Amino acid sequence: MDPLHPDWLALRAAVAAHPDDDTPRLVAADFLDEHGAPERAELIRAQVATARMYASGMSDSPELHAHWRAANRLIGPRSPLRARWARDECPELVRAVVVGNREEARGVDQLEWRRGFVEKVTCPAIDWLRVGVSVRARNPIRDVHLEAWAHVTEAQWVAGLDALRGLTDLTVPTNGPLFDWLREVLPGTRLWDIPF
Repeated sequence: MDPLHPDWLALRAAVAAHPDDDTPRLVAADFLDEHGAPERAELIRAQVATARMYASGMSDSPELHAHWRAANRLIGPRSPLRARWARDECPELVRAVVVGNREEARGVDQLEWRRGFVEKVTCPAIDWLRVGVSVRARNPIRDVHLEAWAHVTEAQWVAGLDALRGLTDLTVPTNGPLFDWLREVLPGTRLWDIPF
C-alpha cells in the first residue's frame, strides 16, 4: 500500500484529529485490507480489541492475550514490519542507515504504538520541537518524552511550542524554570519531570 495514497493520508488525519474514537481507526483498517496491507489492518484491530478489553476489565481473558500476541508479532522488536511502518508514519524521526552491508532503521524504538498508530514518542527535545507538528498531523500523538534538552535555547522552545500544545502528557528531565514555564504555557497537559 502506498503510504502517500490520498485516502490513506485523509484516514490518518482523521485518526490524529479524533484520537479517542476507535471508529476512524477501524475504518483505516478496512481501507488497509482493501489496499493490500492486511498485516497493518490486523495490528489496528488487535490493539483496538486489546485496549477495549483492558478498559472493560477483561485483563485476564484468553482472547485479550491472543490479541496481544498478534499485535506483538506484528510490531514487536523482531518484526520486519515494525521498521517499515515506523519509517512510513514518522520519517522525520526514523532514519535508514547502512551498517556493514545491511540497512537498519534508527529511531524505531522511539515510537510506541497504541490501537494501531503511534501515540507516544521519545526523542531529543530539539528534534521534537523541529518536527513534532508534522508528525502529529499524521499520528494521534498524546504522550511525548523529551530527552537531551539541556542545549535547547529559549528561542527554540518558544518556536516549537506548537509541537507541544494539546499533548496529554509531556515528560521533560528537569524541574526548574523550564518546567514551570512549560506548565504555564501548556494548560491541560500533564507534565512529568524526571530528575537527572
